[in-house]
Amino acid sequence: MYFPYLRGKQYELEALRTVSQGDYSHGFIPIIEPVRDKSDQLFDTLEVLNDNDIEPIIIINPQVDELVGVDPLSYSSHLKKHFSFLKCIAVTDINFNSVKQILDILISNNKEYCLYFRETIQDDISFYLKNSTYNIFNITKCSDVFIHNAPNVVVVQDAFPSETKNELYGDQVRKFSSINIEYKTKYDAIGFGDYMIKTEKYKSGGGPAIAVTIHLTFVDHRGKYDVHIKHCTSNAEDGTSNQLKKFLEALGKLIYFTSNNSDTILDSQGLKKFKDLHQSNHYPGLGKSLCYSLIHHIETLSEFSLRNK
Repeated sequence: MYFPYLRGKQYELEALRTVSQGDYSHGFIPIIEPVRDKSDQLFDTLEVLNDNDIEPIIIINPQVDELVGVDPLSYSSHLKKHFSFLKCIAVTDINFNSVKQILDILISNNKEYCLYFRETIQDDISFYLKNSTYNIFNITKCSDVFIHNAPNVVVVQDAFPSETKNELYGDQVRKFSSINIEYKTKYDAIGFGDYMIKTEKYKSGGGPAIAVTIHLTFVDHRGKYDVHIKHCTSNAEDGTSNQLKKFLEALGKLIYFTSNNSDTILDSQGLKKFKDLHQSNHYPGLGKSLCYSLIHHIETLSEFSLRNK
């Protein structure tokens, strides 16, 4: 099963709503870390997920942005009044003592929970691992020994090759991850995930770019079935002006690449959106473009997950 990790931001939630109503909705379980105090978009997304028989995993002690410090049990109870989801506690060395108190309450009340480890924990946590539905590990920051001591493992990789400037991506094709084919043999895990086409390090926003880059992932069906990413980047002339021209230039490169590699690139809902934009010469804004890339990524990995049960 594929477990995409995302923050509860507008276009990430929109991508989830779209995928949950598509052909690959039973190939993924989203892990959502809410970041906004205003909950309308999160509520809308949870409603759509539940309507399509998807029970997401929700971090009830968010570690970034507006909800840092929220009372986890109160926040969980607030959401549980309306939606079905699995509670998940983010665990670090720093917060372990406070988290332990929350977990003891959940266990004493026979409440189901999951654990998300952002790093290796030095304390003995075997009791809490044993009672957890999913033990989710950021494999970039957790040791193999730490992971191998746990049952019900889901491994999440920080795989996106981030650059400081869009123009540095160029038009490369790069290897993204092999976690989709290694999670069972290397980690004895029951699921795999990633932070999609973002990094684990959180960024609250962005602005106009000098160059526009569209990212598109695909499973290499001609090789070892690992995941690759294609960067399609416009020129970096004229500062941050001419965003329409730059987007259409990047989009043209994406359409050319996908047309010549249609045997290995999923014709996802996200890719169909890009094709429609190319046909109409329309620029929807960088947020929408990101949304379509996220839709494509989630569907690509969900389709792979369904085909390789």
